[in-house]
Amino acid sequence: MYFEKNYKEATIMKILGINGWTVRGHDGGATLIEDGRLKFAIEEERLIGIRHAYDRIPYESIKMICQEENVCIDNIDKVAIGWNYPVLWKMFGKEFISKEEMSQKLFNTEHFANKIVYVDHHFAHACSAFYPSNFTDAIVLVIDGQGELIATSVFVGKRAENKLEKVYETQTSLGYFYAAVTEHIGFYSGQEGKTMGLASYGKPVYLDTLRKFISADNEGKIQCSFIIDKKSKDEEDETIAKWSEILSTILPKRTGKISEVSDEILPYANLASSAQKLLEEILVNIVSYYCTQYKISNVAIAGGVGLNCAANGVISELPCVTKVFTQPAANDGGISLGAALAVAKDCNENINFEMIPYQGNCFTDKQIEHFLKEKKVSYSKSGCICKEIAKLVSEGKIVANFQGRLEFGPRALGNRSILADPRKSDMLYRLNVLKGREVWRPLAPAVLFDKQKNFFSTSQFSPYMTINCEVLQEVQAKIEAVTHVDGTARIQSVSTEYNPLFYDIIKEFYNITGIPVMINTSFNIKGEPIVATPEEALKSAIAMKLDYLAIGNFIIKVHN
Repeated sequence: MYFEKNYKEATIMKILGINGWTVRGHDGGATLIEDGRLKFAIEEERLIGIRHAYDRIPYESIKMICQEENVCIDNIDKVAIGWNYPVLWKMFGKEFISKEEMSQKLFNTEHFANKIVYVDHHFAHACSAFYPSNFTDAIVLVIDGQGELIATSVFVGKRAENKLEKVYETQTSLGYFYAAVTEHIGFYSGQEGKTMGLASYGKPVYLDTLRKFISADNEGKIQCSFIIDKKSKDEEDETIAKWSEILSTILPKRTGKISEVSDEILPYANLASSAQKLLEEILVNIVSYYCTQYKISNVAIAGGVGLNCAANGVISELPCVTKVFTQPAANDGGISLGAALAVAKDCNENINFEMIPYQGNCFTDKQIEHFLKEKKVSYSKSGCICKEIAKLVSEGKIVANFQGRLEFGPRALGNRSILADPRKSDMLYRLNVLKGREVWRPLAPAVLFDKQKNFFSTSQFSPYMTINCEVLQEVQAKIEAVTHVDGTARIQSVSTEYNPLFYDIIKEFYNITGIPVMINTSFNIKGEPIVATPEEALKSAIAMKLDYLAIGNFIIKVHN
């Protein structure tokens, strides 16, 4: 088993980061850091086929790291857990299990108890943003639902001093505020992205009303009209219930799917717009104050709210901000990485790596072809997979692309993606229908970074789809399918350094069409995680009735 003794002497500092527990656990996974460098990172949901992997220990993630990287727990120096469970349990008068019991739970033996280190949740988030950013110094913003107690925090990072110091914290949760608005509109918890998309159809007519309940002053301190006392592991239900009570004074809570943005829905689009603008306003006040106070112009962001690309886009345009780095796994999927980096920092490791997001497992052409033959699938081997994909997409075909290592984080970034032509708006409708998405929701563009300035308002390298920007007015008609109703897009900058194969696919499309942009949306069936295996890829492509599946160097015609 993966925890058994390996007698090969370890000379490299190995740290295993873990997130995921049986109570209040979500978006679990595991990360391996060796000598300050990221070796492997995987999310449990991808391996078990259950989105967010709620209330689960990430056994499959741990097992995969041990198998793929040929390590066992006996060779691991530290096991970093991205929640300080003993402190959290103590806050509501309980005692957490011993490290021996935790070792038993994780590895089926008490033998590794002395390797276990608990890391404060927000500190893990902060480490996941600051160290991979490669900024010399940065203001680090952590915004999520809630850690052990705090929900919003600011850190100052100074790499030369190996320093990451917390300078602000509050229990007030911007994550729960936005989640409450999401539920009030009629979406489910975890569908905050829909609220952000709907906001573009509305106007912030309720902004002044919402400001009476939550705001931030000129010193970046968040003011909230209520406080929820600490009584249990988290205060999510109580906080959202209180916000629901407040929001009901503005609009009645609705239920049901929003198929189109009709006159009946417009008031809720206005509520979404108001909440979005207020979130941006609060974050602008926080960032502006701390950047000015510490004379630092780099901003690093983590926490689930960090996936709000519209807010990130606003922050990136502030006069006091030079660069913004948002951890691609800004949600709790990145906590295993952050926990491992926190321990690496305390061990004075030289943390030095580029946050290239393709950190999971991969399959060789030999493995893929063996699978296809076993399943008796008709396929052809491509002489140039990039040219073939580009040609198919230019002809209006929808191509699922399964290549290389699996992405880390919730966005598909070219390796587990569905690709399509962005030139006409009917492709937006067609793709949303095939994926079971509301037709009003936007799709994201992947753009050649060296051509980005010709199509989008930002020149910042944005490889993770974490920043919104404007589509230049003069090219909006050329890429209708990725231009949202408000003229913005959530871009992915594609470079040869980060993903040479995906770059070549888009470049070949550019050579054919003159457009250096492709639609890139996640390769998954509605309600399921992004595909992780050839079997899942084939099943999903068939179920969604996509035109083609490109898998390794093989092409499969899926749907006639």
